[in-house]
Amino acid sequence: MSTAMPDLESFVARLKSIEPRLGVSGDELVALFWQAHPRFQFFKTLPWDARILDIGAGSGGLAHWKNWSRPPRPDLELYGVDLEIGEYSNLYRGWEAIDLDATLPAFAGIELSAFYTSHLIEHLAEPVRLLRWIGERAPPRAKIYLEWPNPNSMQLPKRSELSERGIDVVISNFTDDLTHRETPDLSTCCRWLGEAGFVVLSSGTIDIGMVGEELFIRGRDSGERTMGYWSITGFSHYITAVKL
Repeated sequence: MSTAMPDLESFVARLKSIEPRLGVSGDELVALFWQAHPRFQFFKTLPWDARILDIGAGSGGLAHWKNWSRPPRPDLELYGVDLEIGEYSNLYRGWEAIDLDATLPAFAGIELSAFYTSHLIEHLAEPVRLLRWIGERAPPRAKIYLEWPNPNSMQLPKRSELSERGIDVVISNFTDDLTHRETPDLSTCCRWLGEAGFVVLSSGTIDIGMVGEELFIRGRDSGERTMGYWSITGFSHYITAVKL
């Protein structure tokens, strides 16, 4: 679906016209969605015994993916960074509570082999500063996953406009989150990673197709519906890359 949407009513009508078609349970639908998502694919296919720095780790929920769905990855070692200690920080090998606009992570003596950051850089004053640090810290063959809002998300309807029309999502327009600053385009982030010593393996706009549509229409809460909505609207960009 195009992200240039001058006709709000037509856009809403298109969303409401989506019908459930897959004969799977809610849990099976969520699993299908994530199995097709580059974020999940990155995590599940990392080299054995990878040490992952989860930057912008939030609650620490990423740790639950180690043993959820296939393949199980109990070998992965997680380290977390966020403003506060996350609810599931006990599932991480280490955690640093820092303001990334003021300082950068330490994790002294730990050779990190993967870097994961999802919907963080749009909150930072200078996201390129973090990517430069990752490039300095990453050893050869280390991998990175980066996900952030597509600049076209600024053209989407506001969450409040959708709510007034019976559609409940967490974020629609980029400005719905008042902590968002700016969001770079895909080519800019690819360039930043190249300057940091990475080679892009894959990149693009996240679109999970009809599975995303199914999750939007059948989502059991606003979080699930939002992931489906983001897929339909191409809300997010992503990049996977490897250090030279």
